[in-house]
Amino acid sequence: MSRLENNEANTLTTILWNGVWIYRNFYYKTVYHLKKNRKGVSFLKTLKEQVREKVLVYDGAKGVMLQRRGLKGGETSEYWNIIKPDVVKEVYALYKEAGSDVLQANTFPGNRAYLEKYQLGDKTYDINYMGVKLAKEVAGDSHFVAASVGATGEIFEPAGELTFETAYDVYKEQVNAIEAAGADCVNFETFSDIAEMRAAILAAKENTRQMIVASFSFEKNGRTLSGNSPEVCAIVSQALGAELVGASCSEGPAQLSGVIEKMYRVAKVPLVVKPNAGLPKVSEGKVIYEGSPEEFGTYTKTFLENGVRLIGGCCGSTPEYVCEIKKEVEQYKVGAFIPKEGITIASPYNYLVMDSGDYEIGLIDQNGLDLEKLLSTGDYQGIVDYALDLTGEGAQIIMLDFVQVKKGFDVKEFIVNMSLFIKQPVILKTEDKSLLEQFLRFYPGQAGVAAIFNGDGEMVSVVKHYGATLIKEEYIERNIIK
Repeated sequence: MSRLENNEANTLTTILWNGVWIYRNFYYKTVYHLKKNRKGVSFLKTLKEQVREKVLVYDGAKGVMLQRRGLKGGETSEYWNIIKPDVVKEVYALYKEAGSDVLQANTFPGNRAYLEKYQLGDKTYDINYMGVKLAKEVAGDSHFVAASVGATGEIFEPAGELTFETAYDVYKEQVNAIEAAGADCVNFETFSDIAEMRAAILAAKENTRQMIVASFSFEKNGRTLSGNSPEVCAIVSQALGAELVGASCSEGPAQLSGVIEKMYRVAKVPLVVKPNAGLPKVSEGKVIYEGSPEEFGTYTKTFLENGVRLIGGCCGSTPEYVCEIKKEVEQYKVGAFIPKEGITIASPYNYLVMDSGDYEIGLIDQNGLDLEKLLSTGDYQGIVDYALDLTGEGAQIIMLDFVQVKKGFDVKEFIVNMSLFIKQPVILKTEDKSLLEQFLRFYPGQAGVAAIFNGDGEMVSVVKHYGATLIKEEYIERNIIK
């Protein structure tokens, strides 16, 4: 070897050894230090990974804590992220001290639709950004931060005026601010309509890389205000991409224990629960909640046995409630979350597990009625009436065969009308990619799709994006009502 070659070899060796030492120093000063010395949650794993392996404790209400610090009626607590940041951080710190592993940002009704009512619409981005930023300052390296996102408070069409597109844009604006501030996840919570939740999830899924959590509030009858069952809420949300699904608010832990049990039957992802601290009542001019922290904590074991891996409190809950949850969580050890099996389809109201048996299918196609004419002229009621006749004959699924429909029609308007009256899940059959995408985007459930694509990757990609279920033709042919 020449002197030049020898010098080059020595230089290369020096560079390699320097690289090794740099990595070694980095490892021992950061990763090793985190493993050995960090208290609280280890950030060597993401939030998504951790909730599949163990139970994490959420925090509690922000409103009641800020009211104790001077928030008055007619004010929106989210604005305090800007005008009183130290007070908001104080509340975050109290929950961290109480044992919360995940701090939730003070951003719940921080969407433009809500903030406009307080003439704060132009501050939507800043309010959400600051809410997350303040939480991260308190969380440090040892805790996660979730951004709370509530519903708009408006009624979805056709019962109300809120459209899918408007809801989508409202949530898109909010989640973009949340992601920019560095939240670990976005938690859509206390929703009462699966249609609005779908718009919210798609806004996050298509515009950010945020982990998505979806939770709903439920009435005394065990369904949301829009009539969605717990199972449907879980099925549709997880199919669309939510990494955690569950329930929040409502009447308290007793009521939500039954809701969570139903969700767990179909859950392919871990569950989250944040009950109210019992029912509110007014005493001496103040709103108080009936459930004590001790009573609240006694429901923890039931929740954990039914798939809950993130647990906290909603309205009326305080750090004292979180302390009780933390005690129970530490006493009751659970294993890794095991997803439920089963191929499902769902309407906004009912669901079916397709691999648990055969279900009768009512067929709507060009041969049964002049489907193309009814669609192109907007006579959707004629189709709805025909579908209702089929359900009267025992159909458990309605199949819409649009293969022979060549004229264009208003897909969204058709779905809005159909889904209001048809309670059974649907299967769509089409070779038209545009029709497929529009239908799956607006249908407020988990639709089935007849697998007639012959390996068409683009069609399959659309089906996967919207969480629909491919149904084999043999199954369909075997179960169509003759």
